[in-house]
Amino acid sequence: MTTHGVKRDPDRKVRPTGDLPADRPDGPTGAGPVAGYMPVPVPGLLRDGPRIPDGTRPTPATGLPAVIRRHDVIGSGSGAAPDGVQESDDEQAATSKPRWTPAMGRYSPKDHRRPTLKNMTEPPSAIDRHFGIRTDPDAPVSIFPEALPGRVAPPEGTTPQGVGHDLERALRDDLLGGSKYRESHRAGDKTRHGDVGAYETKAKTKLSSRDLDQVWRDLNNPTRQHMAHIIMQAISVDSANALARMTAMFEKLTGIRPHIAVREYATDPVSSAPSAASTP
Repeated sequence: MTTHGVKRDPDRKVRPTGDLPADRPDGPTGAGPVAGYMPVPVPGLLRDGPRIPDGTRPTPATGLPAVIRRHDVIGSGSGAAPDGVQESDDEQAATSKPRWTPAMGRYSPKDHRRPTLKNMTEPPSAIDRHFGIRTDPDAPVSIFPEALPGRVAPPEGTTPQGVGHDLERALRDDLLGGSKYRESHRAGDKTRHGDVGAYETKAKTKLSSRDLDQVWRDLNNPTRQHMAHIIMQAISVDSANALARMTAMFEKLTGIRPHIAVREYATDPVSSAPSAASTP
């Protein structure tokens, strides 16, 4: 549903009664400037946008702002990035901030989303792949295997979504004693909620463009020392390289060295494969 707040010029005269077209920008009136709609989206409800008196939809030609509904997809930035991550502008249009590009100048966490990988020109950061003890403490990305303990039932499900939900259950049992606590913050362009506490959980081996957006928002959070924590089945070489490029770009834009820790909970050949981005 969309409500409309009407903004009027305080010097505007009373509109002639019975002559609705007089309120149009091109209407025959001496009543002063026209009132303009400013659509205000109401989360959770959808309805077609406002219409001007003759029944047509507002367009730039009428001088009234068009309405972007909450589930419209904007942008055309789709395509495979060099690291194999499918980049897309798949956020809800009404709540999305623009992706940062070099042409925008200074990066602002509140005003910009993560830049696409094709706009990340910095060499990738180092990746520290270890087995419980860090071998390169300065590496912004660390990856290590740690299986779920035997006291926790392994995640099950008949669909990827079902397995993902059951993984959250298993990790709540492992890390939070069964608590459903989810840490939230607003350090980035939108409110961010962890899956289990402050952890992002993935029952898969490859990170999507949306997953990278979530991790980027966590890197902006100073209360977590600009750290992001991911627990996933195993991480592919492409996804590890994407994280290495992302941390390098974050450090360039903010002057802060972030850290992304990836815990691989399942034994998988991917987890032992060396990453092409293991050196800067």
